[in-house]
Amino acid sequence: MLKRKTLMTGLVWAWLTLILSACGGETGFHLRGSDPIAMQSLKVAVEGENNTEFGSLVRSVLQARGAVLSDATTAEILLTLQAPLESRRVSGYSATRAVSAFRYTTEASFSLKRQGTAQVLTDSVAQSQVQAYDSEYVLGTQEEADQIKSNLRREVARLLALKVVAFQRNL
Repeated sequence: MLKRKTLMTGLVWAWLTLILSACGGETGFHLRGSDPIAMQSLKVAVEGENNTEFGSLVRSVLQARGAVLSDATTAEILLTLQAPLESRRVSGYSATRAVSAFRYTTEASFSLKRQGTAQVLTDSVAQSQVQAYDSEYVLGTQEEADQIKSNLRREVARLLALKVVAFQRNL
C-alpha cells in the first residue's frame, strides 16, 4: 500500500512538472540578444510628426527596441507617420441620464516601405480606454483624462513599433 501511494505521488508530480514546463515555455524569458520583438540595429527612417510629442515618443520606442534612426536614403525601412487622432465619446449614462463614462480613443495611421521596393503597407493602430466621470470632482477628472490620453499615446507608439517589427520579419 505504501509503495502504491509513493508511486501515485511520483506520477502526480511528474505530470504536474510536465504540464507546468509546457505552460511556461513562452513566459518572456529570452537570452540576451534573442528578444523576438527586437529590431537588432534595423535602420529606420521616420517621416512626419517631427517636433511633436507623439513623433518623439514613436522614435524613442523604436530606439528602445533596437532600431537605429537614420535618414531616408540609408534606411532599410521608411516609416511615415500621420498625426494621431484622439477622440472622446460618451459611453455611459447614470440612472438620472447624466453622463457617467467617457471612452477615449487614440488612433495613428502610418505607412511602411522597404528600401528599394515600391510596395507600401498602409495601416493604423488604435487603443481606447473608458473613464468613469464624476461631476463633483471635475479637476481630478481632468487630470485622470490627461493621464489616460498620455497612456493611450504610449500604447499606440508601442503597437506601432510592433507593426514595424512584424513588417521587418514578414517582407
